This record gives sequence, C-alpha cells and structure tokens, in this order.
Amino acid sequence: MIEFKELFINLISHFLSGKLNREEVAHQIVMELQMDTKFSDNTDLMKNCEWGLRHINEPDYWTTEAELQYYLSCLKGDKVYSSEERDNMLNEIG
Repeated sequence: MIEFKELFINLISHFLSGKLNREEVAHQIVMELQMDTKFSDNTDLMKNCEWGLRHINEPDYWTTEAELQYYLSCLKGDKVYSSEERDNMLNEIG
C-alpha cells in the first residue's frame, strides 16, 4: 500500500531541491496514483497535494513553488492545512 504522505513529501522535496523537474513529478504521480484515489487521513491536504503534483506541468494550471512549500510544511506537521490560508497565500502571489 502506498504511503501517500511520504510519496508527496519525497516528490515535493525532490522538486524543490532540483532533483526532479515538473515533467518528472507529474509522470511519477500518474504512475503511482489512480485518478480516484481515496485518502483516509488529512483528506483536504492530500487531495490538494495530489492535484498540485498531478497538474504541476500543465500550462493552464502551473503549481507554484510557494504552494508546494506550503503543502510540504503541512505534510511535515510544521503547519496545519487550511484552504483559506492556502488561498490567501496564492492571492498574495498572483
């Protein structure tokens, strides 16, 4: 069984450190997760991480590094995920 949290931490960390590019991250998510994956813990955070990573390389949905850093902080337990906080952060950037 896939440990989603660890998968997301690894992919985000590797992307932010330059070990993986956007195309490689998107490919790994497609290979590891089915489109209808059901998450049992931290559902909102996990769904947003999956969405951001799955679409990281799409021109119409360019996941920002700031967004990924926020998800990583939440995954590691440094922050508690909040859609409102994420949206506010993205609005400040955009």
